[in-house]
Amino acid sequence: MSELGRIKGILAEHRGKTFVRRIESPKEYPKLPLGSGREGTHLMSWSDHPGGGYMVYPEIIFDHRSGQLIRLSRPSARTHALATGNYIPFRNKAEANWFSEAYKKVWR
Repeated sequence: MSELGRIKGILAEHRGKTFVRRIESPKEYPKLPLGSGREGTHLMSWSDHPGGGYMVYPEIIFDHRSGQLIRLSRPSARTHALATGNYIPFRNKAEANWFSEAYKKVWR
């Protein structure tokens, strides 16, 4: 399986999660100005999961009430991901790190 196929498979498996829908349909959501002419939509991070393994989650979240993106600190984003289930689990840190960087390839 190609790398892109693998990414798409992981995303399809987790399609019910808000940040995954934002990855798959970027034109339906706003972008967050980051300064210096840059914009962000996710700023993916990864960390260990308290139940074992690792997880990938966004530092930029979508606020359903305001319809805007909000950037959280990495610790706050992790706490939010655990509270909402808005993350993708991985067995090891190499896989989590890979996905946190490679997911953008679906936009090329």
